[in-house]
Amino acid sequence: MYSAAAYGAQAGIGFSQVGNSDLRWEKQGKTDVGIDVGFLGGRFSLVTAYYRQDSKDLILAVPTPPVAGIPGNSINENIGAVRNSGIEYR
Repeated sequence: MYSAAAYGAQAGIGFSQVGNSDLRWEKQGKTDVGIDVGFLGGRFSLVTAYYRQDSKDLILAVPTPPVAGIPGNSINENIGAVRNSGIEYR
């Protein structure tokens, strides 16, 4: 992507961001397991569920040193992972 730039007092054009050929889509996996049990014709019930969601290859703008000459002083990379999990019951 290009944007207007200035070099000294002269008008010019330059890169507004740097690409990353190793950049991939973020990936997610999800697991849900549940049990519903009723007693005495539905007068009493128990509901229990376990869930887990894993996200990986999260995209983050990683800072770069100003002397690298990268516009915006950052580049997008796939780093990081997050796991959410828990048990629900009622």
